[in-house]
Amino acid sequence: MTTIVTLSELERDAESFLQFKRAMGHPYKRGAFEIDRFLRFVRQHWGEEDPIPLAEAIQRWVGGAAAARLSRLPTSSASFGSSACSVGDAIRPAMCPGMAGRR
Repeated sequence: MTTIVTLSELERDAESFLQFKRAMGHPYKRGAFEIDRFLRFVRQHWGEEDPIPLAEAIQRWVGGAAAARLSRLPTSSASFGSSACSVGDAIRPAMCPGMAGRR
């Protein structure tokens, strides 16, 4: 099943998430920066009103970030692929469907 969202839904959820993290005492500055980068990416690729397939948006964003990192670092794409599957629960099902529910 594909989760479809809109940019306004993503922005609202991002703001709620940041408010929660900050209420828990975390400044979350770098995380907020990365969330803003993701929202800009989505806006550029899907626009303000278009339906956004969430898993595809995450895969394309992380894939682009991986390509940028790999061009600057002497690592292989295999090392990025293995680390991408160890990220938090929120994007693990989208990036690594076989790992859904694993910790």
